[in-house]
Amino acid sequence: MVFYRLLYIFGFCVLLTVSAEAGKRQDFVVTKVSDGDSLRAGAERLRLFGIDAPELKQACTDENGVKYACGQAAKDALKLLLISQKTLSCEIVDIDRYKRKVARCFQADKDISQWLVEKGLAVAYLAYSKDYQSAQQQARHARLGLWNGLFMMPDKWRRAQRTASLPADHIVKSP
Repeated sequence: MVFYRLLYIFGFCVLLTVSAEAGKRQDFVVTKVSDGDSLRAGAERLRLFGIDAPELKQACTDENGVKYACGQAAKDALKLLLISQKTLSCEIVDIDRYKRKVARCFQADKDISQWLVEKGLAVAYLAYSKDYQSAQQQARHARLGLWNGLFMMPDKWRRAQRTASLPADHIVKSP
């Protein structure tokens, strides 16, 4: 009984912390791009809100049927975007199960999640938000990035990876 009370109190405190941070923007200096939708700012781990980028080991095929590391491509594009301006203004939306801050981040007035989806480097994570659905439809219509070839949705790729049902041609092998 005491355990459940402590668990309840802990959960309530986490909710207070998240709700106190929600709506306010904080500046973060990006020290590392972990992948196409995850960043580090010193000890802080940030997960970009509303999108899902391919995993680093995920393979896709381009319009010519050539396999490429689409997760690495998303990471590289995000790193390139952040070269000139590493400070992001972020609104914390949630804390995920990995204790990362889920955030809507901006470089000046540019919504980073929106930019990644518009370029076809990430998909709108419709299970969590419809905010980037329009950008995804535009990228798909224009056949940009992922939409210019074949790929497996990142969440399906992760699920297949966990169940060992992933075809070998969807995995990028390290040299």
